[in-house]
Amino acid sequence: MHIGKFRNIVNVFKHTPVRINTRIDAADLYRFGLAFKDLDKLNVAIKYFKETIKIKPDHAAAYYDLGCIYLKQNKFNKAILSFKKVIEIDPNNALAHEGLGNIYIRSGKNDAAILEFEIAKELQI
Repeated sequence: MHIGKFRNIVNVFKHTPVRINTRIDAADLYRFGLAFKDLDKLNVAIKYFKETIKIKPDHAAAYYDLGCIYLKQNKFNKAILSFKKVIEIDPNNALAHEGLGNIYIRSGKNDAAILEFEIAKELQI
């Protein structure tokens, strides 16, 4: 494990308040998911992002990170669903449109990819 990544993980845990006799919240779960994603423990990260969504179904960032992981794992259908959910929650999310474009380009759906990239570009202006 890289020392820099380890320090990032330690930093996440240091800045996560300890709660006694309370449930962990969506923000904590999301941070844990990010930490495991940074460590390339993708299946563990997926579990944390899904738990985040169970608690907060409109957590666009958790859906986005799921989409990125699924894209990395070549699970295009799951990635598409995740990025589309981000867009449903936040229609102006340029990164989700870009993610869809990347999937479509890999799938040979060039027209759909171009459309998504154009939307992403317009949203970034």
